[in-house]
Amino acid sequence: MDFRGRVAIITGAGGGLGKAYALYLASLGAAIVVNDLGGSVTGDRLASDKDSPADLVVAQIRASGGMAIADKHSVSSEAEGIIQTALSNFGRIDIVINNAGIIRDKSFLKLTDSDWDSVIDVHLYGSFAVTRAAWPHLMHQRFGRIIMTASAAGLYGNFGQANYSAAKMALIGFAKSLALEGSKYNVTCNVLAPLAATRISETAFPQEVLNVLKPEALAPLVAYLVHEKTTHENGSVFESAGGCITKLRYQRSAGILINASEKNPTPVSDLLLNFKKIEDFSADPTYPSSITDTPWMNLIEKSSKATTKASGKSHDDKILSGQVIVVTGAGGGLGKAYALLLSSLGASVLVNDLSEKAASNVVSQIQAKGGVAEANFSNVVTQGKEIVDHAMRRFGRLDAIVNNAGILRDKSFLKQSAETWKVVIDVHLRGTYCLCHAAWPVFMKQNHGRIINTTSAVGLYGNFGQSNYAAAKAGIIGLSKTLAIEGARHNIKVNVIAPNAGTAMTATVMPNEMVEILKPSYVAPLVAILASKEHCSTSGAVFEAGSGWFSMVRLERSKGVMMNPGFGLADISSAWPQITKFGDQNSIFPSTIQGSIEPILAAIQSKTAATAGQSSGDETVFSYTEKDVILYALGIGFNAQQLNWVYERDSNFSVFPTFGVIPGLSALFTKDGTGPSSWADAIPKFNLMSLLHGEQKLEIFNPIPVKATLVSHVSIVSIAQKGPNALIVLRVESKERSSGKLIFANESTLFIRGIKLSSQQVKVAKGIPEKLPFQSDAIKKTIKKSSTTAEGQAALYRLCGDLNPLHIDPSMAAMGGFKKPILHGLCTFGISARQIVEALGGPNAVCLNMIKGRFSRPVYPGETLVNNVQIRAEEGNQIHVTFDVCTSTDSAPVLSNGYAILTSSAANQPQPSPSQNAKNKPLETVSKMVEGWNLLPAAEKDELVEKFNSVIKFDIEATESVWFILKKVDGIPVGVQTNLKGAGSVKPDLSLKLSEDTLSALFAGSLSPQQAFLKGKVKLTGKMGLAMNLEVILKKLKKTASSKL
Repeated sequence: MDFRGRVAIITGAGGGLGKAYALYLASLGAAIVVNDLGGSVTGDRLASDKDSPADLVVAQIRASGGMAIADKHSVSSEAEGIIQTALSNFGRIDIVINNAGIIRDKSFLKLTDSDWDSVIDVHLYGSFAVTRAAWPHLMHQRFGRIIMTASAAGLYGNFGQANYSAAKMALIGFAKSLALEGSKYNVTCNVLAPLAATRISETAFPQEVLNVLKPEALAPLVAYLVHEKTTHENGSVFESAGGCITKLRYQRSAGILINASEKNPTPVSDLLLNFKKIEDFSADPTYPSSITDTPWMNLIEKSSKATTKASGKSHDDKILSGQVIVVTGAGGGLGKAYALLLSSLGASVLVNDLSEKAASNVVSQIQAKGGVAEANFSNVVTQGKEIVDHAMRRFGRLDAIVNNAGILRDKSFLKQSAETWKVVIDVHLRGTYCLCHAAWPVFMKQNHGRIINTTSAVGLYGNFGQSNYAAAKAGIIGLSKTLAIEGARHNIKVNVIAPNAGTAMTATVMPNEMVEILKPSYVAPLVAILASKEHCSTSGAVFEAGSGWFSMVRLERSKGVMMNPGFGLADISSAWPQITKFGDQNSIFPSTIQGSIEPILAAIQSKTAATAGQSSGDETVFSYTEKDVILYALGIGFNAQQLNWVYERDSNFSVFPTFGVIPGLSALFTKDGTGPSSWADAIPKFNLMSLLHGEQKLEIFNPIPVKATLVSHVSIVSIAQKGPNALIVLRVESKERSSGKLIFANESTLFIRGIKLSSQQVKVAKGIPEKLPFQSDAIKKTIKKSSTTAEGQAALYRLCGDLNPLHIDPSMAAMGGFKKPILHGLCTFGISARQIVEALGGPNAVCLNMIKGRFSRPVYPGETLVNNVQIRAEEGNQIHVTFDVCTSTDSAPVLSNGYAILTSSAANQPQPSPSQNAKNKPLETVSKMVEGWNLLPAAEKDELVEKFNSVIKFDIEATESVWFILKKVDGIPVGVQTNLKGAGSVKPDLSLKLSEDTLSALFAGSLSPQQAFLKGKVKLTGKMGLAMNLEVILKKLKKTASSKL
């Protein structure tokens, strides 16, 4: 599952999660647009552009052989510039990961309009703007993958994050609508609510939590969701942290049906009597995923026959007597129904609506029935305080607000403009914020308040053509959940309703007959109870209501899977059925951030404890890249002239075999290196200072990948008592996770001073072989090799993983009885192996299969190591050698009893370049290209010309040039041509200078254009984006050619 040929835009990629995504996708072959303003966590731009985060990430990607370009456009005001960066540099867009974000955390009382607007602008509008700019390109190519970044704060609310919660939940509604619109074009949109240690999260979580939440653990899931083969998830929401991956869905209670028609005088009492049934999820819950999943018309018929009744009631009590309630958008529809019912139950109502006529008419109806009401015509978006002040002036108090005002501007996302997006977000989401914010100090002062906010089934489940409305309505849920948390200690209850009713607004999306039947008054009883000071005990809840049916909606989360360290895309694919499995034993129902995080942290801690170090049967995972391979080579003395060991783009770049001791050593100790792994459970406890590394043996079984994830198993070979000390031999077998091939086996002999074993702890078995398979006096040849270690050799080698302070800290070395820090024994081991390979002709002549030795005395950095290499036997292509190593100033060995087996065939060298395997003659390749073009159907030729509209030239070293003429050029026919007449007048859009073998490998498909470029096998001039798509042309030509190369 690689990403060669794909282009990903990642916003906020200068650090944290975005950086982790960028590095991971680049390592899999994607070209990355690293977008980051380089600002502070609050969104302020840096004064200087020097060493911007985006540039640093790009440099890191390129240093690892990847393709990336920095982009510093603002997501909210310069989104088109981000898209143009991708198109100009790479020629296409495939993946959009909306990750940019800022925080302005404050309690709701102290939150300013600027704080609100800034966070909404970056998170919500920024994601809209970037996705909208990319959308036409994704639709046109009928492929795209989009990720929105939500948050646990959006899902569950969080104190001090009302703005952030609203923005993050809004992205879920937005994504669900995009998923519906993009599905038939193979454009998917999913949501990740990540938990990771980043600049944003560090203000919300304690350090001990952040320590286990590495951003890198999120990257494989994002890569899986944006891969072209992942079509089975669209509009889905995932929570993930530290390698724990879970999926969320909505669960809806069966609810309660009441007769809410005019014929029933007690709808509120009926509902109040049965309110607990609304909150009961134990009986027949459903799992809606679409606005069409509720049979509203059937519910109307059933509610009219409902027998649920408040016994002995002739009419509803005045349960709202003395309360003052503001209802916005109350000139008609739902707002009017609410105002009329609330007034009938004793409340004084401020009827807000922009239409003076409509609001005044409702007031007149209330007053005609003896109620108390006054009209207000303020704009909820900008005049929330005026509305609250009006209520306080007229009635002297305020008990509840009902945010109901709304508009629609429905359009497909392709036709959605910034203006139609913003106006819907402003009225619904910002309007709700403004009135809540204005009422908040009043509610806090009086230690009482009720807020009823209005979402929609569209906000919960998404809907085609309503991306703006879905985002706004989902955002209201996130805002409300945070307000419920902040208001709890002040007796402020905040709830959300998703009503279904026929109104002037819904008339644009519902049939007329449905509008007539689904009366707003059928929803109003729920609002009355939630507005009641006496009867509302619920807060932070989401209700669906309509047709006399009332239900509650909550989040259900799969228990998911805690992935093993170093997991990749294939591991996620294998675990996907379990990750997405719901049910009695596989689901939890978090309602707070704490309830969400605790099971994930428990899973992480359990996995960490289980994999901190393992004995027989357990696993340790070790992942490495070319960078680790190069660092090891430098650590054992290779230099910048030996490119095959230290330069990842060298055609013969390989891993020096003794690199295998690194994963072997890693498996023997805890991840932080402060203690032994669980093999030590087999013996009495000991201090690491009493452990001495006696002998080491390494076997290499298969070619060593230049980057891989290895799974290592530790087993105990033997345990013995040697006087006052214990001797233990451990074997570590390391297999490549992806293939299952055994790569290395290490056997380490450890002496532990001053521990006494019981008879049960002694284990007798054959450890490292003591007898050599040849006569002791059989020496065919002796070769001496000398190498002077650098003064900083230990300081460099320790970066390979052995951070023991004995090798760097003079005070620690002195405590161990050494005059200065000593060189690592395994560094000496690696240098010795290097000397042996060089003594026998170098890596082109021999390949190391096995090496062992005994550590006899320490080496100080700066000393010269002299290796006496003795060739003992040559059997077939195997060479057996013994060796001992001393220093130039002391003949006493530092490494003794050395023995190694090498293979003399260069064919065993790992990592051959594609050109070494090419079997095709270059001129034959060229003829096949021409033949492939000639056999292409005319329609496919036209398609290529239309798609590429360019001239591509292959300059083959020392032979000829091949031209792909894929656009109209005067006097030159379209097609694949050699010996082009008039070539001097043709300017290619892309030129590739390459060898004969490279051309053959490209055409055969054993080498991609991107790989060829990264390995330095091809030099490009012109539009790099064309090169990424060359595979499309070459595959077509190869397919139609008359025979395979």
